[in-house]
Amino acid sequence: MTSPVASAPTAQPALTPATATPVGAGRLALILQELLTATARLRGDRQPVPDEKVKEELADYIAKLRLYRQNEAFNQWFRKEAEQARVTAPQKETPQQPQAKATKG
Repeated sequence: MTSPVASAPTAQPALTPATATPVGAGRLALILQELLTATARLRGDRQPVPDEKVKEELADYIAKLRLYRQNEAFNQWFRKEAEQARVTAPQKETPQQPQAKATKG
């Protein structure tokens, strides 16, 4: 009886760029076609999105993105101005405990 380890094929030497066989354009096209076909099959069960919904949500998204970028631009400008003026932010004061008034009694 032979051992499974003894009958295992010998290890192949590691490929290097000099010894690797280049993939032909036809082979690469087949690989990509298989990948795209599998992706299309996975996405095939999804319902298409109506154009009205896309336009509406895209307009809302662009408006929010524009506002976000305007805020970021202002904050960047403000930080730069504060650094140039060497302004330091005021420190928060710790609230003082009101002192109990002495009552005459």
